[in-house]
Amino acid sequence: MQLGLTAFGDVRTRTFGSVTERSGVGDVTIALRRNLLSPDGSGTTAAVQPYFTLPTGGSAIGSGDWSAGVLLPFGFDLNDTLSLAFSAQASLEPDADEEGHHAAFGGVAGLGIGLSERLSASVELAVFQDEDSVGSATEALLGLSFALGLSDKVQIDAGLNLGLNDDSPDSELYAGIVTRF
Repeated sequence: MQLGLTAFGDVRTRTFGSVTERSGVGDVTIALRRNLLSPDGSGTTAAVQPYFTLPTGGSAIGSGDWSAGVLLPFGFDLNDTLSLAFSAQASLEPDADEEGHHAAFGGVAGLGIGLSERLSASVELAVFQDEDSVGSATEALLGLSFALGLSDKVQIDAGLNLGLNDDSPDSELYAGIVTRF
C-alpha cells in the first residue's frame, strides 16, 4: 500500500519575462500495488497498481478534483549493476475548465545504475498524452535522478527533469524522502 503526499511545493513560472510563484500543500494519493512476478524485486518483475488521488491540495499545486488511474510497472536486471524498467499509465484527470474528467496515458522507460550498495542513479525518458477538452498536449521529459538508501527502510532522492518539447516544462528539480512501513 502507498500513501503519497506532497507536503510542500513551490511552483515558479516564467512567461514572457513575467514571473509568478505559488506554494502550498499537494493532493493525497492512495495506491495499492500487487506484484504479479518476483515480489521480492529480484530478476524480472511485473505489477499492477491502481490509485486514487484526493483533492486535498491548495490551488498552488493541487489539481482541484479527484483523479484515478492504473500503473503497470515491469522491469528486469541486465547484470549486477544495470536494470531496465518500463511503466505504462492510464488515468482519468480533471479537466482544466473544471467541467469533468478526461483520459491521460503514457509511459516511462528507464535505465537504473547501481553505483554502490546504497547509492543508485537512473536515466529516464517519459512521454504522456493528456486529452483535456481545453486542449490536448504531449509532454516529453528526460529525467536524471539519484537515490541514497539511509537504511533498509528510508531513502532520500533528488532529480532533474528536462522538457524535450514545447508542451513540457523546461526544467523541474525535486527532492524527497521515502519510508517503508
